[in-house]
Formats: sequence, C-alpha cells, structure tokens
Amino acid sequence: MTTFARKLASHILKRSDVAIPGYCHDPSKVSETIASSPKVTLIKGDAFDHDSMSNFVNSCDVVLCCYLGDDKLMVDGQKALIAVSQGPPIHVKAYLETGKVQGPHTHIGGFMEPIFSSFFNIFDPSTNTFRHRVLGGRATIREIAQSFEKVLGVKPTLESLSLGDLYKTMHGLRQKNLADVFSYMLMFFYYCRINGQTFVGTELNNSQYPDVKPFTMITSSSLEIDNLYTGSI
Repeated sequence: MTTFARKLASHILKRSDVAIPGYCHDPSKVSETIASSPKVTLIKGDAFDHDSMSNFVNSCDVVLCCYLGDDKLMVDGQKALIAVSQGPPIHVKAYLETGKVQGPHTHIGGFMEPIFSSFFNIFDPSTNTFRHRVLGGRATIREIAQSFEKVLGVKPTLESLSLGDLYKTMHGLRQKNLADVFSYMLMFFYYCRINGQTFVGTELNNSQYPDVKPFTMITSSSLEIDNLYTGSI
C-alpha cells in the first residue's frame, strides 16, 4: 500500500458517511489500522484483469488511483483502469487511442514534504543530515539547512553527490532490476529536481490565482516550520 493511499484512506475514514472498497494486488500489505475498519472492504485483484477491474470500478461512485510501480503499471496499468470505466472516462480512453498524446500531462514542481519524509530519504533525522544537493523552489539545500539550524538550534551535516555519479547509479540499478522500482525511483526524483530540467523559471501566473497565498520555506517563524513538519501547510 503506497504512502499516498494510506494517508488518503486514513483521511476519508474520518468521515462517517463513506465506505471504502479497495482493489489491491495483496490485501495483506494494507495497514491493519485501515484493513480492520468496518468501512473498508478489500478485493484482491490484478491491474490487468479486465473483468475483475470492470466489476470493481463500475460498482463505485468515485475511483482514486494510487498506483506506484514500474513503467508497465504506471502507464499501461492506468490505461487499463480507464478502459474498464463507464461514463466520462470512456472519452478519456477514446482520446488516448487517437494517438495525439505525445507525452504525459504532469505537474512541474514539487512539494517540501518529500524533503523531510523518511520515504524519500533526503533528510536523516537521526543524524540531522541532508543528502545530496537539491533546489526546492528558490531555496538551495544549504539555505534550507540554515533555516533548519536557525529555527531548531541544531546544526545539520551536509553531504554531496555529483550529478554524474547519481546518473550512473540510478540507471545502473534500473537496468539491473526494472521491477524493483523503489531501488532507483527516488534517485530519478533527485536527479530531475537538481539538474535544472524541472526549474519553473521566473515567469509565473500567480496573479491569476488571487486566493492562493505563496509560502516560502525560508522563514524565521518557528510556527511555520513546525507546521511544515506536521503537514498542516
């Protein structure tokens, strides 16, 4: 069960009027806290089993896909999920089959949560160490570390790894075992964040969204950085 799926299910379960049918490859890997809830029903199935997926999807009011895996699952698996859906997704499927889609539609950027999440292993709280050199928004890892020290009073350690070494390592692990996505996926995440290709630039459309208030990591407010840790921002 992915971190996103676990957090999403935990949040939804706080509501009294929602039931969660879950379609998963291995129900035994779903956390006990979620699996034991009377609101949750787990169905064992494969991402490419057309009949099972069709029965599941079309018995739901809303379907939220939380796939995380290799290229086949993330691309072909999600196409298969769309293909068995009734209603508006049929139009999405028809669009995909036109061949006009040249690449994925993706959000360019990233959130600060991965920096401090144990899942991404960029920050080690046991030794107060930031790994690799990354750029998040307009803040370098050194600036983030300085803000960390200023607010918490703890001087972190900085380690570095060249882009060339990172590139060789991540592709080597991918070629060794494509299915072991967790051994190399996070390195690709690092690489794309620090090599400049995901840099948003200075031309922003913030004025189109007056209700959205920008927030910067670099701050002297201990309240804001505490909120960052708890995920309330």
